[in-house]
Amino acid sequence: MHVLRFPFLTLVICLCAIGLSPAFGERLAFASVFQDGMVLQRDLPLRVWGTGKPGETVRVECGVQSASGTIEKDGAWLVELPGQSDKSPIVLTATSAGQKVSVKDARLGEVWLCSGQSNMQWPMNRTDGWEAEQKVADNPNLMLFSVPTTIAPFPIKITEGKWKASNALSASWFSGVAYYFGKQLQQELDVPVGLVRSAVGGTNAIAWVNGDLTRNDPQCQHYWQTYVESIAQQAQLKLNYLEKLETWIKSGKKPPMPQPPMGLGNFNTPAALYNGMIVPLVPMSFRGVIWYQGESNSAFPNEYQQLFTTLIESWREDFRQPDMPFFFAQLAAYEKNGPNDRSFADLRQAQLETLKSVPGTGMVVLIDTGLRKNVHPTDKRTVGERFARQIMAEVYKNQGALSGPIFRSAKVTTEGIKVSFEHAEDLAVFDGGALQGFSVAYQPGVFVPALAEIDGENVRIHVEKERKPLALGYAYTNWPELKPNLTNATGLPASPFKVSLVQ
Repeated sequence: MHVLRFPFLTLVICLCAIGLSPAFGERLAFASVFQDGMVLQRDLPLRVWGTGKPGETVRVECGVQSASGTIEKDGAWLVELPGQSDKSPIVLTATSAGQKVSVKDARLGEVWLCSGQSNMQWPMNRTDGWEAEQKVADNPNLMLFSVPTTIAPFPIKITEGKWKASNALSASWFSGVAYYFGKQLQQELDVPVGLVRSAVGGTNAIAWVNGDLTRNDPQCQHYWQTYVESIAQQAQLKLNYLEKLETWIKSGKKPPMPQPPMGLGNFNTPAALYNGMIVPLVPMSFRGVIWYQGESNSAFPNEYQQLFTTLIESWREDFRQPDMPFFFAQLAAYEKNGPNDRSFADLRQAQLETLKSVPGTGMVVLIDTGLRKNVHPTDKRTVGERFARQIMAEVYKNQGALSGPIFRSAKVTTEGIKVSFEHAEDLAVFDGGALQGFSVAYQPGVFVPALAEIDGENVRIHVEKERKPLALGYAYTNWPELKPNLTNATGLPASPFKVSLVQ
């Protein structure tokens, strides 16, 4: 295996399948993610793996628990220990064929996988409030692990990330969303919290899904076709890319930055980031996943629900946790491609449908945040703390879903359109003024603002006389000009939605 290094990028080129074998000799070793000071997931089965001499028995001890297994022909081993919750530092030990290796000062606590694209990757030192936050970032009970950007055409099992305690230096380059999420979680639970950030800006969900699951999916064929064509034309496409890159540098590096062509070296190659940045973590025990992604799928929003569902379900299978909580951020407000474009609005609709159709998921609504001309809002505290608030209620306190209003149904009546919601207790308006954000289409695809009012646990929409409404939307635009302001007792915003009214 040859590894070419670039700033912030590890390009892994696998010369042959043998190069991916976990066996690098017969030396006993833990997988690279197991390191001194790490946090291990408490109260769940603890899966530990590594490499060693084929055919030998390996015994793993962690706290008061132990388990043994046989090292496979390729040198790989994996054992599973019962869950435990000891709060004191522990030593994780593996012994085999006269060899012994240890992970020292490990702690049992809560471990979350934090993944997605740029808004999850976005570092703390580029967020609002960092100057003040860095002064209080020291926390030995908040451990941070960043998976280096690794593009791989085949699955690999090694990552060069390092576990680091939170401080002004380590947190400065860590995910802002994940940091604020983990900080609040650690304070409320009063246990060690480990955050594993595996995120790359500008990435399509296709890159984060096992290629075996998308290669024959009709909706994903255009990604694979582009990949195959780019491999065939790699030399010319690479030359074109370098010319564009040179022009971009000379112009002062004004966004957007040119991207390399699909194929080896492009992080949007199908499965490239799954192979290089998820597989090395499998089958680690996590409490759950937080995910912030979708901007790069907005060109094909109608495909997203199926692709995203495949991602969620396949990760749960990979990590051997069929009910693993999976929380995701709905896209924030952003005026992409001008006022008439609705690609972000349609992507939010796909995220909403995923929430409704996939059990064990939660959605953080962000339509009340965002920047009109910048897809990267610098307020990451709001996002991270909303993740933490919802997860504390739903995962740790078992209080049921904590959410703003979620669309349930709409019915045309003689008095207008009656809209009902889940989480409709104490419907209210954020600022106490008039309810706004609703729109009605009387012509296909043409939505006009509509008067609306709260009616108990429903919302009633006024319809123009002698006109037949075809569809109803709430905040159904990339950047709502009239700020949507429907909420409930939680103070969280209602999710945007669109629904057809044609029977």
